[in-house]
Amino acid sequence: MNKKSLFFVLMATLINSIGQLFFKIASFDFTLNPLDWITNVALILALGLYFVSAILIIAALKYEELSLVYPIIATGFVWVALLSSFLFGEVLSISKIFGISLIVFGVFVLNNTFSTNLKRG
Repeated sequence: MNKKSLFFVLMATLINSIGQLFFKIASFDFTLNPLDWITNVALILALGLYFVSAILIIAALKYEELSLVYPIIATGFVWVALLSSFLFGEVLSISKIFGISLIVFGVFVLNNTFSTNLKRG
């Protein structure tokens, strides 16, 4: 993966993960009344971060294949698990740590497989 694409997708993933944290914060005061949504600052921030994340993913896709970019987006689960443990005191159980390990391993394998295939082709 080229450096520009990698930068865009990593930034998008981090920004998206921060957006998810703001969704959690937004849920503290969330109601199903649409009028309350426009005054929920955390919700508005989360949606804005999701928008920026989407733009960065599109920028990454300009320079790289979707099948290479998308697995890296899965690392967002890693960021969210770690940050929610730190910020909200959520427990990082053995099963979560195992799942995180599988995600990281999977992204590593996919990227190395694609890199090897691209070098051959």
